[in-house]
Amino acid sequence: MILYKYKNLAEQQSYNYALESLENKYLYFSRPSELNDPFDCQIQIDFDANDKEYLQWIKDNRKRIKANNRLTTVDGIKKLIQEDKVVNGLTNMGKYIVDKNHLLSLTTDCMNESMWALYAGNYNGICIGYKADFTNSFMPKRIEFSDENKIINVNISKHIINFQQIKYDNLGNHPLQLFKDKNSQFENVNYNLTHKKKCWETEKEYRAIFQDNDFNLENYGIFTAKVFYDDSFLEEIIFGYRVKNETVEHIKHTIKKHYSNDIKFYIAKPDLQKFELIKVPI
Repeated sequence: MILYKYKNLAEQQSYNYALESLENKYLYFSRPSELNDPFDCQIQIDFDANDKEYLQWIKDNRKRIKANNRLTTVDGIKKLIQEDKVVNGLTNMGKYIVDKNHLLSLTTDCMNESMWALYAGNYNGICIGYKADFTNSFMPKRIEFSDENKIINVNISKHIINFQQIKYDNLGNHPLQLFKDKNSQFENVNYNLTHKKKCWETEKEYRAIFQDNDFNLENYGIFTAKVFYDDSFLEEIIFGYRVKNETVEHIKHTIKKHYSNDIKFYIAKPDLQKFELIKVPI
């Protein structure tokens, strides 16, 4: 299966970024807080639990809670979650947990007119095709985590990143339950990472997801992530029909210089007789 990523080339900064990522063979995985949809991954935080669950939470988090903190008792927790300041702090903690995930959104549809307009600069951009294997996954070469102060390179040994098909509904009823067991937390977080509102359904999205704690980075801060791939992962590049010829030739030259495999090139343009986009080899 080929999965596609639309990129805008109309602005210089976007063009430079797209070219640099192709040259260096990486994909940028976004954090949930960076997404353009205000509902995507914006998980509600829920504090409800029974006494047994509160006690288990205290036990699991004992090392992080100071001895005189009111969070060390069940009654203390029940009183604290009535205070706005504490609720805001715990809500931020929940958002921090969610933001330790890294996401890549791709699509099966390279001829989506709305996506060419929205994500590819109104046909002044490209649609890049990546070849996932028969299990809808790929094995990256390495991952580069970075923040303002440091870069951490993780060399991958048989770590597979899977693509999950996004499901669409308008439910929004799977909150992050901070005081529930970790399995419940994971299930609800994962639900929100893999579901979007129905208005996005035409984008036919697949999403790759991994977490910092997959690489023992859960105790660090919030990172950005670049995932580097082998040449064979890149399958094709489709240019919007408004991309200048010199830009097309420059990108083709760059790809042929940096990749050892035979990458296919196309132009997406309107066919007025068929009244649809067509994909023409170049």
